Parts: sequence; structure tokens; C-alpha cells
Amino acid sequence: MFGTIRKHQNWLWYIIIFVIVVSFVVYFSPYSKIHDTTAKTDLGKINGRDITRAQWNTAFRETHIFHFLRYKSWPGGSETARQTGFDVEREAYNRVFLIAKMAELNIQVSPESAAKWITEVLRASDDQPFDFRLYDQFVTQALKPHGITGADFEQFAAHEVGRQHLIALHGQSGRLVTPQEAEFLYRRENQPLDTEIVLVEATNYLSKVPVTPSALAQFYTNNQAAYFLPERIQVQFIRYDTTNYLGQAGKALDNITNLTASLDQIYQRKGGTNFYLGADSKPLSIEAARVQIKDQLRQEGAESAARKEAAKFINDLFDLRDKQPGLTNALEKLAAERGFKVGLTAPFDLRTGPSELSVPSTFAQAAFSLSPEEPYSPSPLTGTDGVYVIGLKKRIARELQPLETVRARLTEDYKQSEALKAMRTEGDRLQTAITNGLAQGKSFDAVCTAAGVKATRLSPFSPATRAMPELEGKVSFGFVQNVAEGLEVGKASGFRALAESGFIVYLRARLPVDEAKMKTELPEYLNRLREQRQMAAFAEWFQTESQQLQRPVVNREVSSKR
Repeated sequence: MFGTIRKHQNWLWYIIIFVIVVSFVVYFSPYSKIHDTTAKTDLGKINGRDITRAQWNTAFRETHIFHFLRYKSWPGGSETARQTGFDVEREAYNRVFLIAKMAELNIQVSPESAAKWITEVLRASDDQPFDFRLYDQFVTQALKPHGITGADFEQFAAHEVGRQHLIALHGQSGRLVTPQEAEFLYRRENQPLDTEIVLVEATNYLSKVPVTPSALAQFYTNNQAAYFLPERIQVQFIRYDTTNYLGQAGKALDNITNLTASLDQIYQRKGGTNFYLGADSKPLSIEAARVQIKDQLRQEGAESAARKEAAKFINDLFDLRDKQPGLTNALEKLAAERGFKVGLTAPFDLRTGPSELSVPSTFAQAAFSLSPEEPYSPSPLTGTDGVYVIGLKKRIARELQPLETVRARLTEDYKQSEALKAMRTEGDRLQTAITNGLAQGKSFDAVCTAAGVKATRLSPFSPATRAMPELEGKVSFGFVQNVAEGLEVGKASGFRALAESGFIVYLRARLPVDEAKMKTELPEYLNRLREQRQMAAFAEWFQTESQQLQRPVVNREVSSKR
């Protein structure tokens, strides 16, 4: 749950709700007719009522925004999404339900509350005033390349505030935590442990690994899966360079009636001298600010015009394929007729994308959605240097790289594998020696000395400790923490092997809790505990209520139409 919303200037909301001159927006609207590839299928029901395409699209976009704010990456094909198990479709349905519940309960969020939430999220630091330019930069640089507008984000902010209201309403029972229970849990989480640790690191054995041709060949044979190139794709593209449309955008601006008054309106709504600063961080004069605003509008207009032209090309491209179903080079043919140069990327995979183009991750996602049956992207793709129309050239199946090609990497992998084996063998030896020595009544230090290793005494830590400088870069402190917590005083753990190191930890004593510190920290701890219990109660409510949500049984495409 987000922290307490701070007090901010009421007029901040104006930088979020301002509308550029209507004629300018209409003229440069990037939305034009393109072939609709959105699946026209049942999206499910809530309390017997159909989920509409508009509801789904809103939730789908907001799910992407949520993932980006939480993980600093977009979910489609991202490593973070795979590691966290973030399922876009599942989360989008959850969001459909939450938004519907807000409407059912008539939860209405004021623009000021949404604006305060935005400043909380985008604020650089707690002790600095909100930089009003951050919002525009965030929309332009983070959201816009992924097809998400400022209006989408503002709606998301309002729904996040509404979600907080739902949590407060349906999680109230979770806040019934007594001070006595909080003190008991505080003591359990903050009791310091006095420990010693023996580390065994694989790097100590790397230089001792002999590398022979036969061993290397055998390792390659046994681990071929690691040396496959992933599936790759090669696409053709036409780029509409944004700079080619700056003149057109400038003329459109100049043709707007009362342009100066419109620029001044934007200037005032964004905070005037507080927003528009020069290279020296000093406020710009209104004349200089007008130039800056006009340049920004011209750039946005040029990009919109480029998207409009690219969308027209796509329409004609699909029309050409409809008229000539067997045509396999429609993009090249149409480009030649229009005098466009067709580019060709080097093969790339989904994770890396094309190295020669300045494009976001969505480019690779769009490319990998292409197929021989649907070889052209149905919508323009925006990069930092222009707008792209792409078509499938070829797919390259994953393939095994020859041993000679990967020899250097193979050698390092083999040495690392053998070093890990040696590390585990040493760890097992130490575990046996320490277990037997302690059983004979010897001290931990004496047992370690006899085994030829030196133990390190760690600074006292508790389950609430977040870092251990003595272990940084050597072993996972969280793992050591969990193992130590489960030990009896005077006992040692078994050898615990990790990716590149391993350890044996010994619990010397459980130390008393600092009573003075507990007295100071307990009120904040009680509040945090109540918030956690509140979230748990809300999750339980949600699990029960969401049974009203009926998702379609059939498998179908659920991609968003933005």
C-alpha cells in the first residue's frame, strides 16, 4: 500500500488535465483506420453481466502500467515477468473486477487525489519539491512508446486511489491487532543472534581445474541445451523519419488561430516560471518558454503525422494483400511504387531486439507475433527516431552452435562446473568434521582449526536485519539468516551450497532484545503490522468476491487494442 499522501499544491492538477488546442489535436491525431486484429470473442462476465471490450482494454493497459511502476519493465516477454510469475491476463481480469467494484460501490476519486498520488509516485525524493517536468517526461519517454497516453495514466492513478479505498473498507478487520501481540512479534523478529560462519567459495578452485580436450568434448555433449541459439527473426521495415514531418507540424501550428494565447495558456497551466527552466536552471522568460512549448508541440505533431502516414501505408498494404491473396512480397512491391527504401534487420531474438534500430522492447514483441499467414504488423511501431512499418522476412529456428564456435565460453563453463563440484566436496567434508567434533564436546573454533578452516564471527543480526557487510559479495545473507534462525544454540547447520559459494553457520547464543529500542520502535511496528493484516484481510475478501467473475473457458486471443 502506498504511503500517506503528502500535501501538494492544488494547482498541480492543471498540468495533468490541460488540453491542447482542439484543432491541433484533431489535425495530428495518430489514430486512423487500420485492420482490426482484436479477437471478437466472449470476454467473460461479472455477476452475469458481460465484460465489455472497453472494460478489458482499460484493465489490460493498466496492468501493463502497474507492472512497469513496480518492476521498471514492461511485462511482455520480460525476464522480470517470467521470474515473478506475473500473468498479464490474470492480473487484467483482477483489475476488471476491482474497477467494476469501485463503480458498484460508487467510489469516486477527485482529480486532486489522483494528482497527489501521481506526485507521490514520480517524486524524485521525499525532501525535494515535485519537479513538474517529470510528468511530461514520464509520459513522453516511458509510456508513449508503448502506446499508453497521459490520459490512460491519469485514469490508472484514479483507480489506484480507488483501490486504496477498497482496501480500507474491506480490510478493516485486519487492523484489530493488540499492542501485546505486536510486542510478542516484535521480540521474535528483533532478537539478535550471535553466530559464526565458515565460507567455502568456488572461485578458490577455478585455477586448479585441469582442462583436457576429451573432458571439454564430454561436457559439451552433456550440456548441449546451453549452447543453442534462441529462435530469431528477421524483419523488413520502412521508417518514417520524424524529422521529415517537422515542417508540416510547424505549419499546422502556425495556422492555429490565437496560437500565442494557446501557448500562454499551456505555460500558465504548467506553472509558468516554476516549470520552464533554461540550461542554467533559471526560469525562462515567457517568450523563451513559448519557443520551448512550440518546439515540443512541433515534435509531437511530427510524430503524430508520421504515424498517420504509416497507418495509411498499412491500410494500403492490407488492401493489396486482400486483392492478391497469393502475393508474398506485398511490402516490397508497395514500397517500390511509393519510392520507399525497405530496410532489413539482422536476425534478433525476443529478448535483445534489433541492435541496429532505436526502438523499444515492444518492437521485438510485435515482430515475433508475425507469421507467414499474418506477415505484417497491423499498426505502426514508434521508435525514438521514427515510426516503423514492419513485415516478416524469415524466422530462424533455434540451433546448436558448434563446439569450436563456443569453445571460450565452454571452457569457462566447464571450469566453473568443476570448481562447484570441488566446493561441494569440501563442504561435505567440513560438515562431517564439524558435526563429529561438536558431538564430542569440542568448541566450534577448535573443530574448525582441526579441520583446517577459519570461522568468521558475524555481527549480531535478527530476522529484521536487512544486510550484513561481512557477507556482501560472498553469500546470500537472507539464506544465512533463515538457516541460523532455525538452529538450536550450540549447534551448527549442514553445508548449504549456493550458486558460487556455500557455508556452515553456528549459533553461539540468542541475545536479549534492546528494551529501549523496542519502546521507541513499537508504535511504528504496530502500525505496519496493522497495514499488513489489513492487506491480508482485503486479499481474503477479494478472493471470495472475485468468484462473481466468470472467465471464458475457451482459449482465445486477449491482446489489447490500443
